[in-house]
Amino acid sequence: MILFGSDDSFFSGSEFGIKLEEFNPLSFLKPRVGISSLNSSFNRSQIFGGRSNDILASRATSTTFNGGNGSDILTSTSGNNSFSGGESDDILVGGIGNDTLDGGEGNDIIAGLSGDDSISGGLGDDTLTGGGIFLFKEGSSTTIKVSDTSGIDTLSGGEGADRLVLGGKSQFFRETTVIQYDDAGNDDYALITDFNTAEDVIQLGGSKSDYRLDSSPIGLPSGTGIFLGNELTAIVQGSSELDLSASYFEGSEV
Repeated sequence: MILFGSDDSFFSGSEFGIKLEEFNPLSFLKPRVGISSLNSSFNRSQIFGGRSNDILASRATSTTFNGGNGSDILTSTSGNNSFSGGESDDILVGGIGNDTLDGGEGNDIIAGLSGDDSISGGLGDDTLTGGGIFLFKEGSSTTIKVSDTSGIDTLSGGEGADRLVLGGKSQFFRETTVIQYDDAGNDDYALITDFNTAEDVIQLGGSKSDYRLDSSPIGLPSGTGIFLGNELTAIVQGSSELDLSASYFEGSEV
C-alpha cells in the first residue's frame, strides 16, 4: 500500500513518464488537496485515487483503476484493464488490450486505444472515442494526441449530452485540456448502443458529405451503419431513420 503526502509531484518530461519506479500490487493515494501521481508496473494491481486531482498510470495488465473524487487522469500502456473515473471531470485512456472504461459522474473524456473495448460515459456530458495514442506533454495544459489504432469498440454515452468521436482530424477544448485527433479512423468500427438524437452528437472525421448511412452488414450487430465510402466506421443501435444532414451529426473539416 502506498500513501502519498502533500508534496507528490512525479509527472515530468515532454512525454508519458513518472519518476516513481515500483509499487506494491495495492496502491492508494491519500486524500488531500492538490495533485498526486502514481505509476505501477505490477500485473493485477488495484490503484485508487483520493479526493484530489490524481494522475494514475500503469504499465501492467489486468489493472483496476478507481479515480475517486477529483478530476483525474487514468491511463495504461498495457491491456485488459478496468477504469472507473468516479466523480468530477476525468480523462480515461485505455491500453492495447480489451479494456472496460466507465467515466462515472462528470463531463469525461474517454478513449479505448486499441483492442475491443467497452466504453461508458456515465452521468454528464462526455466525449467518447474508440482509439488513440496519447502523449502527455509538458506545460500548464494537458495535450493528448490521438493516432490510428484498431479494435471493435462499444460506446455507451449514458445520461447527458455526449459526443461520440469516430475519427479524423478535430480538436476539443475543456478548460486547460486539449485533445487533438489525428487520422484516428481505422478499418474497424464503433458500436454505439444508446445514441439519443435529442442531445447526443456523433463527430465524423471529415465532411459529412463523405459519409453515407445504410443497414449494418450481414453478420454484424443490427443497426444503422455509418460508412466512409465502403468502409464501416460505426453501427448505431436504438435510433432509426438517422439523417446525416441533422445537427446530431457534425463534420470535422480541419
